[in-house]
This record gives sequence, structure tokens and C-alpha cells, in this order.
Amino acid sequence: MFGEVHLRMDAPTRQQFYNELITDFAERPRTIVIASHLIGEVESFLETVTILDGKTVLLSDESERFRSRGITLTGPTTVVERLYVGHAAGGRRCRSDYRPSPLQDLFIDLTRGSS
Repeated sequence: MFGEVHLRMDAPTRQQFYNELITDFAERPRTIVIASHLIGEVESFLETVTILDGKTVLLSDESERFRSRGITLTGPTTVVERLYVGHAAGGRRCRSDYRPSPLQDLFIDLTRGSS
């Protein structure tokens, strides 16, 4: 279990730590728990994501399923608004105009307004 282990590490040292952790995991698979506020740095190698808000579990799911819970639309405002309304109201999917949301964005949306 690692809790904010990266706090005193600069970016190159953190990257080296993550690489060594992944290499070690590949040699000896096991459950590794990482508590981090630097979600963008660790999201590429997470299998399960659990988001806590205080003592409350807001969400716990496989990372791919978690990522599929949100989409990020980009483009001209009028097009994005039309696609978003269509997606929300009619369940339509916006083919090549969408991508999964980064975990950091989903985390912020889920915890917005909490202290």
C-alpha cells in the first residue's frame, strides 16, 4: 500500500518509481493499493479505481468501465451542445467526436462541492 508516496519526488523520480513498480508487479503479480491525488500520473496503469469523499466511497469500478462513464466533447460550441443534448436525451453516441474523459476530470466532477 502506497499513500502519497510521491510527495517529495520530482517528476523524473516519480516516473522512475512508477516504472520500477510496474516492472516489479510484472515479475510478482499482487494487489497494490496506491492513494494519490496525482491521478493523471497513475491512471494509465490502474486496473481498479475507487474514489473516496471523506469516509464515503463514491465509486469503485474497473478503470475501463469507470472511464466509460463520462465523455469529453470538443469542437465548436454549437456542435458540442447539439451532440450533448442528443446524447443525453436520446441516447445517441457521437462517433468520432468524443473520447473517454480522463480519470482526473471524472474525479473532479464526482467530488465537486465537497471540502
